[in-house]
Amino acid sequence: MVNKQELKAVITLFGDRQSDLAAVLHMAPTTLSNKINGKAFFSTKDIETIAERYNLSPTDIPRIFFTQQVAHKATEKRKKQQKSD
Repeated sequence: MVNKQELKAVITLFGDRQSDLAAVLHMAPTTLSNKINGKAFFSTKDIETIAERYNLSPTDIPRIFFTQQVAHKATEKRKKQQKSD
């Protein structure tokens, strides 16, 4: 899941609106909104473009795009796989 507050803060900090970022990503503003709100997923290319546009550090990217919920799901999946082995 995306940390939408963090992402929105970064967009605003750089003087952009969501519609500006949507244009950079070559997508409709509603598509970007769906991605920010967790109804769709950001592609690797989307994340790379956002990171470049807003000069995100290597620690910013996981904090914004890979929240604790994602880490928890990955851990649970690994536990299930280990049990079945």
